[in-house]
Amino acid sequence: MTGAAGARPIALVGLPGSGKTTLGRRLAHRLGWELRDTDLEIERRTGRSPAQILDVDGEDAFRRVELSTLTELLDGSRPVVVACGGGLFAEPGARRMLLETAWVVALDAPDSTLLERIGAAADRPLLRGDVAARLAELRRRRDRAHAEAHLRIDTAATSAEVAEAAIRALAGAVAVATGTTSAYPVVVGEGAADHLEAHLPAGCRRVAVVTDRSVETLARRLHQVNSGSNIVYCQKGLPAGEPVKSWAATGRLLERLAGLELGRRDALVAVGGGSIGDMAGFAAATYCRGIAWVVVPTTLLAMVDSSIGGKTGVNLRAAKNLAGAFWQPRAVLADSSVLDTLPARELASGLGEVAKYAMIAEGELPALLEHGLERARQGDVRTLTAIIGRCASIKAEVVGRDPREGGLRAVLNYGHTVAHAIEAAAGYGTVTHGEAVAVGMRVAGRISVASAGLPRADLEWQDRILDRIGLQPLPPVEPAAVLSRLGHDKKAVGGELRWVLLSRRGEPILDQRVPDGLVRETLEEVLLTS
Repeated sequence: MTGAAGARPIALVGLPGSGKTTLGRRLAHRLGWELRDTDLEIERRTGRSPAQILDVDGEDAFRRVELSTLTELLDGSRPVVVACGGGLFAEPGARRMLLETAWVVALDAPDSTLLERIGAAADRPLLRGDVAARLAELRRRRDRAHAEAHLRIDTAATSAEVAEAAIRALAGAVAVATGTTSAYPVVVGEGAADHLEAHLPAGCRRVAVVTDRSVETLARRLHQVNSGSNIVYCQKGLPAGEPVKSWAATGRLLERLAGLELGRRDALVAVGGGSIGDMAGFAAATYCRGIAWVVVPTTLLAMVDSSIGGKTGVNLRAAKNLAGAFWQPRAVLADSSVLDTLPARELASGLGEVAKYAMIAEGELPALLEHGLERARQGDVRTLTAIIGRCASIKAEVVGRDPREGGLRAVLNYGHTVAHAIEAAAGYGTVTHGEAVAVGMRVAGRISVASAGLPRADLEWQDRILDRIGLQPLPPVEPAAVLSRLGHDKKAVGGELRWVLLSRRGEPILDQRVPDGLVRETLEEVLLTS
């Protein structure tokens, strides 16, 4: 993951008295980062306080100075916590800049608490006169902007230690760009979901927690950890695995959300594997034409792949994931500690998808697998956390450049052309996704050697890693059944299938036509030996 030197800044925003400077000082000390207060920076650079600039030059002039100061702070090379002046985030230009380049944390407290903290506020021009009335007016004007923050902390209801821990978790988060102004965080590590509530949208009053029954205990724990507010949590347990990704099951879930009277400002939380995330995300995308959702993936496969990127959907009889929508979550909270109880077959399945990332991207992931694969297979949390973080960074980079799968994102489909056909031919749920992907990679790798110039040494490295993962062999699958399913692949153009191949490890090539005879011959060869 990104090191501290390239860490995304953390910006604290909020009304006067919300605690930006106090909490910022604690946070910067704990992280070992610099703390910069925009008001103090303005005074240092101009020789005048914000109050003096406002009184003499007016608010428009002050906002121009403030935006220039913010730009310089965010362009620095050292990691920084920025305590933003009260109205800075309400300005459209500053808001766009902060959401694009920093993690924005909105601090808040009831007006009564804020009034007690700011006292007479004699040095605050925007609060002069009737302080309570002016504060209420500031809240009304700024609430919509503050609702766009990545994280929300009630500094009256949350201890300083808990607030600091919640914000600190963002320091190492992977940012996923969405094609709009804001990115969302992928938080990886033990206890990543403990601050779930801070990621929910402003005004949220009801949360539907959709979970598979194998992890209902974790979902209940999240209720308890995040029970310090007036938000009502309603839990719905579903079967795990691909069979839950059906049109009928999604319809029942939507009816359940309506029965709970969820509104547009409420949220859905998906706790479980990739199938739960895909189906619940699709429900979130369609209910009320789209409500907020947060993903808490509980399998390695979901943590490194399906939870990131906003692709949601269900299976139809014709093919996997044929109905769906792009609907980005507010956050992905990947708690690696839950993997220590993951069954060995599911852990191996996730590592099959990890091997794909090692083949399509350059970086330190291949070395992590070379030296840590056995520890990862045994469920070592520290090793898995490093692997998940690296995979999340790779996928975030690809998704950020192609959020709606218009071209580049197809690199993530290496091995998946055959994998989806195998899953359909064998019957959804018969083989795991990672087992099918491994076979698909073996097919795509051999085709890459034959038609794209992939060095045989790279293919041998891939196969050696797949062998070391310890994936369960496929049940008997007829090549003809797989070949017939390939025609239904979503990546087909004009009825002709296009492949993701490799010219060498770390260099995928897209949109490749492969002769039918080579596909058939290679598939038969691999299936006979799998």
